[in-house]
Amino acid sequence: MTKNRLKAIEVRKNNHLNEKQKQLTLGTLLGDGSMFLKSNGARGVQFSHCEKQLGYLEWKKSILNPFIVADKPSMWIGNNGRSLFGIYRSIIHQDFTDIYGLLYRKIKGKERKFLTRRYLNKIDVFGLLIWFLDDGCVSKDKDIRLGTDYFSLSEQKAIKIWLWQKFRIQCTISFNRKKETYFLLFNTLNGKRLMRLFIKYINEIPECMLYKFRFHINSNDLTLNYYASTDLDGRSRRYSLNTMETL
Repeated sequence: MTKNRLKAIEVRKNNHLNEKQKQLTLGTLLGDGSMFLKSNGARGVQFSHCEKQLGYLEWKKSILNPFIVADKPSMWIGNNGRSLFGIYRSIIHQDFTDIYGLLYRKIKGKERKFLTRRYLNKIDVFGLLIWFLDDGCVSKDKDIRLGTDYFSLSEQKAIKIWLWQKFRIQCTISFNRKKETYFLLFNTLNGKRLMRLFIKYINEIPECMLYKFRFHINSNDLTLNYYASTDLDGRSRRYSLNTMETL
């Protein structure tokens, strides 16, 4: 029996996911994460990121310790033959299997993610942050797009209602004509409100992901206004975000 397999058995015997680990799992499954299946029906979580975001990959691993026993990620080349990606897989564990049961369904004979209000209600600010870091992007106009393309229109409507009822954040459901899918769009005001939720975690976020915040802070008056400079280093961005005024 391999060393990692022995470690996995020990972890399963003595550990359960804490709240932060649950939130990371819930959030990344709506973004870049997925579940994998073992022959006995048990589940684990896996997530992959490109070479520029390997710091983010390692950060996720550090939060999920000891449920990831590999010392280093597995590396693979993307479909374009040039991009390098890293991937981590957790051990299988009943806690992951339970989360799988909340999100996945068999539809027309195929397993797929099916997002329900029950699943959404389990997500807090940290889970939402992970979802944003995985699949969110920000324009220079300070609009925020959340890549929810995978989900159906009815699921998008459920997300929209949940965001308003839980966080008082509004968004619109937009249609991508090229892909024929939907995504969520936050205007300037609601983009600021979304960013304000994440401020308490700003010191934890890896440097490689801070670019997602660069248009939402004014380094002169420290308000959520406009932060167009890409010259400031990560430390300056952290300080500005940490000390800004509330809306």
